[in-house]
Amino acid sequence: MLDDPTLPQLLDAPVRASFAESWQPHALTRNGAAMLQPEIGPFAAAASDAPEDQADLAALIARRAAPVLVTQVAEIPIPPGREMLSLVKGVQMVATDDASAAEIDSLTLGPADVPEMLALAQLTQPGPFELRTYRMGAFIGLRENGALIAMAGQRMGFAGLREISGVCVHPEHRGQGLATALIRAMIGQIRADGDRPFLHTYADNAVAIQLYERLGFAQRAEVNVAKIA
Repeated sequence: MLDDPTLPQLLDAPVRASFAESWQPHALTRNGAAMLQPEIGPFAAAASDAPEDQADLAALIARRAAPVLVTQVAEIPIPPGREMLSLVKGVQMVATDDASAAEIDSLTLGPADVPEMLALAQLTQPGPFELRTYRMGAFIGLRENGALIAMAGQRMGFAGLREISGVCVHPEHRGQGLATALIRAMIGQIRADGDRPFLHTYADNAVAIQLYERLGFAQRAEVNVAKIA
């Protein structure tokens, strides 16, 4: 599925890989570690598990008022002087050649849509979503009677791979296939840019995993997601 021999290593540490590419403009850095600006998102990563890089990560975390999220396939070390508040399992899925794309009459979302995007994310909890998360990649949405009822976007990006994220549908509009339509549209956009889609979901979210499999995504690896303060 992934012909480039370097891609598995990058996918095993997708946050670290994103800081090296698409997240560079949004990063706060210290030698061997990086952290997203708080208004962009909560993710952070060290360049390696080496003690000096973990010390740099610890120093960055100490500057942040809220916990950070560290995501990787390997066991996550606790930076010195920091505390792991929680550890959950996720699943990383990569689009196969069978993943279906489709065009829909969606809207490109931007700064003017942020209040509604935040409200929808807070209502549906699709994952971390902050004031300027929309700057991480393209976001599209669907409106009904002027109100934003569904959206999807892009988050991580590196080595010709783009993550689909922030997929959410207002509870009053579920069961209408809106999430499926937005994911297929996002697959099309990512492929049009010459990239390959991938995504993450929690390992215990069987409904989401089944949906993504029907859309042509294959499970690649289980990932660790740690909240560290």
